Amino acid sequence: MSIKDKIIKYIKIIFTLFCAFMISILLHKIVFPNNSPTMRPNLVKYIASKLKLVKTQEGQTEKTKQELVQIPFQSIAKGVQAKSKENVYVMDYDMSKVNWVKKSIKEKKGDKSEEVVYVVPEGVEILKR
Repeated sequence: MSIKDKIIKYIKIIFTLFCAFMISILLHKIVFPNNSPTMRPNLVKYIASKLKLVKTQEGQTEKTKQELVQIPFQSIAKGVQAKSKENVYVMDYDMSKVNWVKKSIKEKKGDKSEEVVYVVPEGVEILKR
């Protein structure tokens, strides 16, 4: 195997890994709203509406919005509720119901390192800078 073949092989591997990483990020945002462990309700309809595969008339959408008022919310995660009908979606965030936790990390600023306290939702990890 020549050097040129090895280089092409490694470029293909790197490109494949990069594409897989980008697809996973995109799917994570679509499938799991608000970083919850629960999948989005009516996922197929949501994707179809985003890709504009489903054509709706304006009057039909307005009628659906009015009907959506009578549908109860479904709990997705603590403090996150959603409801949907056809291609209309409503999400409600109630920050008072979310369990907040204080987490501290040490940050370096020049020569000194100081401890900074962040308040984040329970189960969320802080990325170190």
